[in-house]
Amino acid sequence: VLKDFKRIPRTFISELLQTFTELGYQSESLYKTTENFLVSNVYNMSNEEFCKNLWAFSNKGEKDDTYFKKSAECAKTKLSTYTAKELSTIVWSFSNVGYKDTELFDSIEEEIYAKLRAQAYSIKDIALILWAYIQRVPLRPPTVEHMQRESVRLKENADAWDISIILWGFSK
Repeated sequence: VLKDFKRIPRTFISELLQTFTELGYQSESLYKTTENFLVSNVYNMSNEEFCKNLWAFSNKGEKDDTYFKKSAECAKTKLSTYTAKELSTIVWSFSNVGYKDTELFDSIEEEIYAKLRAQAYSIKDIALILWAYIQRVPLRPPTVEHMQRESVRLKENADAWDISIILWGFSK
């Protein structure tokens, strides 16, 4: 892979990174080469590709400030374009490595709050957001209150996973 790295399409590099991470492959040279490439391409990725790469690097367990700083800058510029699942992945990934960026987390929560007020989220979206946040990043009371109201409004559409995550999230 490293020998032909420059000839591999960016999206395939992302897929390789995610697969290697899921399989527990630990090649520092591969991660470093991939990181350097992705830092320079972070603004060229689709939201899904961006989130999957962020997840892969956060699962590696190391906080490389260059990659996460550049990713945070990118995330802030595209907040309104992310789905609830993508926002959840972003929050979880940054918090998983202990990345401290109050502005980023505040901006994401403001985006979530606006979409809650617009009733733009499903019950599954709310469960995903709670799952990502409750583990490491506290939500403000107004956001939690809106999530509670929306959860009650959407309860008929909830499955067992949604209910268990929502109950667990609100109990924290």
